[in-house]
Amino acid sequence: MIISFGSILILNKVSLTASEGIPESFFAQDYDISFGGRALIQAIACARSNAKTALIGCVGDDFLSKDMLLKARQNEVITSGVSRSETLYTGSLIELGTQQKKTILALGASEEASHEQIPEEILNEANIILVQDDFPATHINPLIQKAKNARARCILSLGARNKPENYDFKDVSYIIAGETYPALKSIPSDKLIILLKDGGCRYTGTNGEVNTISSTLFSETETVDTSCADDTFVGVFAACLKNADSLQLALQKASVARMLTASKAGGYKTLPYSSSVKEALERL
Repeated sequence: MIISFGSILILNKVSLTASEGIPESFFAQDYDISFGGRALIQAIACARSNAKTALIGCVGDDFLSKDMLLKARQNEVITSGVSRSETLYTGSLIELGTQQKKTILALGASEEASHEQIPEEILNEANIILVQDDFPATHINPLIQKAKNARARCILSLGARNKPENYDFKDVSYIIAGETYPALKSIPSDKLIILLKDGGCRYTGTNGEVNTISSTLFSETETVDTSCADDTFVGVFAACLKNADSLQLALQKASVARMLTASKAGGYKTLPYSSSVKEALERL
């Protein structure tokens, strides 16, 4: 089973236009409320790639969180490990603008998520644990250690905090970050998968050579909305590993899924199923 631990958030997307004569004020061209959070998106991506997946995190006791978890279950994600905060609302991810996007992350109830929600007795070498740096190292390192003790594989996604020096990289199987991540040189290259801005990825193979899933494969794909694309990559990659695909094939499928997600607007609804990824890969 894949266990996705981390943030479960309400996604608010606002497209802006400057208000004439009042630079500090803006009118929204478009506004949308959906479901997000890296753990939730990664879990749905896993499930849509035919991998048994459990979501671990914390939400508020509000109506939006109930609908969110229902949608997760409808996507075959196990949500029994999600706790509810008695004091905090479900967190929010607010995306402002389109061309020069600004992001506001308010974790809310997600801050109360704990590795203790994952009982040690359910972990074993068949598990894959997904974690993200939405949380500080004090939240993440105990879970990485717990995965190590159980001989489970662990995949860490970077991009929120930009300070990786406090994470236990030696006990992580793979580390995934975008090519603009400012601290790439501090990450062990043999564990690192770099997501390229225009599609594809770069990684170091078992022979020590740097390999690239070429972004030219996606040159005819129009980018519409990237908000869930990178987490789709992580989820599909984990599912492929769980389903015993080779590293190269897993990265190819994950790269295709990432671009399929980015080619549409609609948040979590755009995450592709394994059949769509297979069809797209065959066309390349």
